[in-house]
Amino acid sequence: MGRSHIGTDWAIALAAGYLATKVTEQAQVLLWRATPPSARAREPRLPEGSSARQAARLVCDAAGIEPRPERLGFMKRCIHYGLGLGWGSVYGFLRRRSRMRPLGAGIVAGASMSLIVDETLNPALGITPPSEAYPASAHLRGFASHLVYGLALAGAAEGLHWLVERAGRRAARAS
Repeated sequence: MGRSHIGTDWAIALAAGYLATKVTEQAQVLLWRATPPSARAREPRLPEGSSARQAARLVCDAAGIEPRPERLGFMKRCIHYGLGLGWGSVYGFLRRRSRMRPLGAGIVAGASMSLIVDETLNPALGITPPSEAYPASAHLRGFASHLVYGLALAGAAEGLHWLVERAGRRAARAS
């Protein structure tokens, strides 16, 4: 990763976070399908169906806002994509400040999202039941999907940085 402007870094972090979130959604579907029905049956069901929608419900309740279905759907998407986009900056920080290599930074970004958000904040905030309510297979599936996120984040960020640097070199040669 060469030198770049902080605005470019932020834009790339957000774009890479979005792309990684889209890839992770597909991985989650595949990992869910690969989970045996007996293991799925041991997992607690969230009242709203997903942690992002459950978080949206809690925000509505705390703010005294009526949780209409369309509002919950919109807020769910904002929470889901906002977290995915925002976590892209974790990867950027690891690459720029710690000088980690792409693979390591991607793994750390994905693993930290899993451990901080899914395993710590969600249960602590009442978004999901306590971690011990879930079978080990659910934790492993969640961790694996966040590793996919981290690796997709690394690939997207590195690819976007390469494109930006290439465009900059071309512009410099043309002037």
